[in-house]
Amino acid sequence: MTFLPYSVSDDHVLKPVFLSFTGRSFHRIKIRISSVISLWNQHRNTLMEGQSQSQRRSILPISQMNLETYGFRRFDPIRRMRPGDHNFSRRCMCLSTSIPDDEKPQIVFVLGGPGAGKGTHCSQIVSSFGFKHLSAGDLLREERIKTESEFGEVIEKHIRQGTIVPASITCSLIEKAILRSKGCKFFLVDGFPRNQDNLARWEKQMDGKVNVLFVLFFDVPEEISIKRCLSRGEKGSGRSDDNIQVITKRLATYQKDTLPIIQYYAKRNLVYSIDSSKSVDEVFGEVSKCFEKALKCTKNTKKL
Repeated sequence: MTFLPYSVSDDHVLKPVFLSFTGRSFHRIKIRISSVISLWNQHRNTLMEGQSQSQRRSILPISQMNLETYGFRRFDPIRRMRPGDHNFSRRCMCLSTSIPDDEKPQIVFVLGGPGAGKGTHCSQIVSSFGFKHLSAGDLLREERIKTESEFGEVIEKHIRQGTIVPASITCSLIEKAILRSKGCKFFLVDGFPRNQDNLARWEKQMDGKVNVLFVLFFDVPEEISIKRCLSRGEKGSGRSDDNIQVITKRLATYQKDTLPIIQYYAKRNLVYSIDSSKSVDEVFGEVSKCFEKALKCTKNTKKL
């Protein structure tokens, strides 16, 4: 848990302070925060000297902020949030950067063109290796149909046009899904990052919060991609993008935007490339070798 008050430098400049409370009881956390509040209020009068009226109004006693309302999440007194502002609580739902590397969520990105078999093989990986499967597409489709979602129309528009949903939406949905998966450490993030904007947002928002183990890349020729997607649509997939017009746009978007992301990770030796035009069993045989090797390396690194 993280609490964000101010510190006061010698020249009375406000600076943020991060206090992390891990492995402590609720009672002890309350004691620690009470001591921080007392220290802040002792310095408050000194800080207000020489400040304008408008600046003074922002320098509030922390005790007015009712910290327990927010569960000791990230907090900024300057914003003067009202107790019970639930939107603020949702915005503060984020992973911590203060935990050790070997305790952070371990991420495997799963990328490939439409119909490459990402969903099929992710199900097998979940069964065989205990990973949690987070499909960016599924998360977006679930968010799209929520009646209270402010992003539903935006997501629907991009899905129907075969274009990429804004990274800020997708990345936040993924982070929240990781947070909800308590007790799970290993995650398959399927269909993300799909372009440079996705990658930049991920590195900005998730830097220090998770470890990327590798990228699993399912490579398949275009003609097989089209055939598989059309067959899926004919069988009643229920997906609005399983038609030839959207599939063609998705393939163009994939070639233009997603392949450079795979090349970016390949330069960092983080890509396992799989020929997914083979049978399901043959493909999963290769996938299994990748995971056995990667997880063995992870265990050895932890021992060191």
